[in-house]
Amino acid sequence: MDDVAVKDSGERSDVKNEEEQPRTADSTEMSSVGDNAAVKEKHAGSRPKMMSWTCELACCLMGFFIFLLGFLAAIFIINSKLDELMNELINTQTNLKQQIDLMLMKRDELQEASRELKERLAASEKREDNVERIWLEHEHLNATLNTMLTDLNNLELSADEFDAQRLVVSQRYDGIKASLKKMTASINSCGEETEAEISCDSMSQTVSTLQQETDQLTKGLSTLADKETKQYNLLCYRLDKNHLTEKEIECCPSGWEPHASHCYYMSNERVEQEEAVEKCINKGGQLADIDDMPEQKFITRLIYKAFQERLKKGGKKNPKGHAAWIGLNDRVTEGEYFWLDGRPLTEPIYWQEYEPNNYVSAGGDQDCVVIVPPQTMVQDEFDDWDDRHFNTWDDLLCTNNRYYVCAKKSAMG
Repeated sequence: MDDVAVKDSGERSDVKNEEEQPRTADSTEMSSVGDNAAVKEKHAGSRPKMMSWTCELACCLMGFFIFLLGFLAAIFIINSKLDELMNELINTQTNLKQQIDLMLMKRDELQEASRELKERLAASEKREDNVERIWLEHEHLNATLNTMLTDLNNLELSADEFDAQRLVVSQRYDGIKASLKKMTASINSCGEETEAEISCDSMSQTVSTLQQETDQLTKGLSTLADKETKQYNLLCYRLDKNHLTEKEIECCPSGWEPHASHCYYMSNERVEQEEAVEKCINKGGQLADIDDMPEQKFITRLIYKAFQERLKKGGKKNPKGHAAWIGLNDRVTEGEYFWLDGRPLTEPIYWQEYEPNNYVSAGGDQDCVVIVPPQTMVQDEFDDWDDRHFNTWDDLLCTNNRYYVCAKKSAMG
């Protein structure tokens, strides 16, 4: 653009110099030269104007192009900034959403904590309301416990008294039976003489009297045993009902039957005598021993009841197959029977007729004792049966498989 301007100014200076030259030609020539000069001047005047217009247009176009470039660059920069702002806004929105979710979770936790606090407060208020009632119940339970402890002491005294009475009755019973045996032998030896007949009649009356006294003593023992059993059961029931101990008290564990101050277990399996001894020990007891008629009746009834239950399920009808081991044997010396605790067998004894016979079979001597249940027994008339119905002992081979009866002291015994 600068070159065009210089060129244009040069041309203008040439034209001016030509005009200043002295006109020496003739008029014609001058006229001709004047025309040519006019023509040249005309052309010279139009050319700079066109050049100026072209230059201005080019400048405008150049400026517009520069402006357009700047505008496009500005738009690109603005778009970049807008993208960055949009990304920042999206990130900010995401962060805000996360914060909102977190605040909602905290709100829920605070609401749950508030609810639990209200519940605990309500429970605390309820516990405070119950303090007085609980204290009164505590006082009542303490009073009940003291009463029961007194009852327990009385019961222990009653048990001692019962044992003493049972000992006296048993001794009297043994003496009466011995007298009965002697008198029966004397009666059997009576002759036909008149004095002998009178003596026999007298002894018969004495025998009858002694027999009645024996029956009364037996019933007295049964009554004492039943009374003791009821007292123990009542005390255990009261202790359990009032929850006066940390764990439940039972006079006898589940599956055991109470009698007096002992518990008895009737097995449902048949084993040899030695295995029966071990099983009773594992249960915390021992094979049952028998001290008096009430206990003999109770165990006989227990075995008979199990016998009848098996018959209902299709068991064999032979009572000997349902016999149960007790803790009596003559393993050491034939005919000398001892209980498992080492006590020798004395009166009373409850052998079946013709037993013990020590019948020797292929397996060896019959040294261990079982109770054989009666073939039939009317439960309602059980206590009225004559003692001879309860002579149920029999000696068997110790290796036979039979049921067994365990015995142990009750929880309150």
